[in-house]
Amino acid sequence: MDAKTKAQIICNPSLTTAQNICAIAHLDNSNMNAIAEELQRQAEQIKDGDLSQVELSLWSSVIELDILHSHLQKKALGSLQNNGLLNLKPEIVEFLFNAALKIQIEKRKTLTALAQIKNPKRATFIKQQLNQLNQLIQQNNDTALDRIGEATTARINQNPQTLEALDRGANFGGKEKIGIECH
Repeated sequence: MDAKTKAQIICNPSLTTAQNICAIAHLDNSNMNAIAEELQRQAEQIKDGDLSQVELSLWSSVIELDILHSHLQKKALGSLQNNGLLNLKPEIVEFLFNAALKIQIEKRKTLTALAQIKNPKRATFIKQQLNQLNQLIQQNNDTALDRIGEATTARINQNPQTLEALDRGANFGGKEKIGIECH
């Protein structure tokens, strides 16, 4: 394998992630290309605006974090009931509670990210829509939305008229109606 091919493999995020997946899942490298192709397909879906895979991944993380939080919390509460462990190793009980709280915080962050994907902020949504519109316009005629045309001034109402002066002190509190006439 030449240096250029090695560099392309090392710098390709799909291939490096596929290598990591093979190593973690104890798969041989013959699965690497199929995994890289699937990762690339999922990346294209995201690029096209289909976030279903991201949503599924976030939801799976929420479930895993919830299970881990419950498990650690039960261990910590069980340690409180078992006075022997609490007396011998109070730092273990504290560690379990702290770890459970940190996991709960991560779960909240993950749920927040999922909620933002499902219900984007209005300004973000509008910006995304304008970006997509700009891309469509550029593909069709190579002009961006911002460059559609130059602004020109128009001359409207060439004979402006003045209003009669009002004496606001004479009508304090608005008790009398004052008519306004154009000259």
